[in-house]
Amino acid sequence: IVAHVTKPCDRIILMSAYDDVGIITVNTVNNTYLKDESYNLKSLCILLNSKIISWIHYRFTFNRAIRTMHFYEFFLSKTKLPLNFKKYQKEIGLLLDYITNSDEEQFRKIEHIIDLIMYELFFGKRINSKLLEKLLPLIKDISSFPNDKKKFEIQKLVDTCTKKDIINEITSIKSFDFVKYIEGMANE
Repeated sequence: IVAHVTKPCDRIILMSAYDDVGIITVNTVNNTYLKDESYNLKSLCILLNSKIISWIHYRFTFNRAIRTMHFYEFFLSKTKLPLNFKKYQKEIGLLLDYITNSDEEQFRKIEHIIDLIMYELFFGKRINSKLLEKLLPLIKDISSFPNDKKKFEIQKLVDTCTKKDIINEITSIKSFDFVKYIEGMANE
């Protein structure tokens, strides 16, 4: 789904959902099927929900359109993946279970963490961040955990982001001018 919004800045929000049942959708909702099985559909779902991908498609695919934007296969196929995406796609895909099992506050924090990870992957050495490296040991496959254990692991990830070394990494990423621009914190 493509949504055009104007607050806090003019942009689109791409919305993607993972469907492990195989429901066929119609009209303005598109289905994504993998032609290359070396990619993880959950990680691609996370990528498509990131701010940077919405920003790229708003600027370069839809040319800042405000009406009738459809995210068809042709446009999806033009989505650039970060250089190290395949290397980290398993862990990125696992974050989908964190998002879908979190409460609203945890959801917002994990969503923000995911955006920061995507910036790190896209801008690499230019940002000079080690956020993903520091968070990797915490990202587990929680899909088969009982609910209380899932909640514990989700909260552990969220709490880790309040530690000084992680805050320093987050601050470093957010201080990068291009990230400020994408986040709508800088003038265009």
